[in-house]
Amino acid sequence: RLEASASGGSAGVATSACPELRTCDGGYMTNVLRGVHISDPHFATTFAEFTQHSEGDCWPMDHPDLAARGRPKDGAILLNTVGYRLKCSVKLLGLSSPGTWTGVGTKHEAAMGCAWAVEGCVVLVRSDAGRVHGIIRQGSALRVLQLHGEHA
Repeated sequence: RLEASASGGSAGVATSACPELRTCDGGYMTNVLRGVHISDPHFATTFAEFTQHSEGDCWPMDHPDLAARGRPKDGAILLNTVGYRLKCSVKLLGLSSPGTWTGVGTKHEAAMGCAWAVEGCVVLVRSDAGRVHGIIRQGSALRVLQLHGEHA
């Protein structure tokens, strides 16, 4: 059982199926971040805008980029090991979570499943309240660290 806290937590071993990736926005974010490194200010600005809660969790209809208007702001942003996007705004289907995380929703459970399935990755998940957690697989356990925001 995973217990999230500022100091972290762990979970037992579980198996997971191979994930299926399904785009949430027709490839919009993947195109916007094509060739943009995570150190580039454009990446930070776009990521912040993508994760900002909005009505219906969609890009506003008056967004300056016409291609963004009305598209969902949902899903994961997958990066390669050198800091470039692989796919953005995707759902990772078929992942099983290795445990439970009390007091959080499905977004956090999905993040746990991703961290478990993709060895060597760090998964960042932001709550609607603004808390950011990093989830890391360490052998047969997951470690959760609160990176930003108020304590859960």
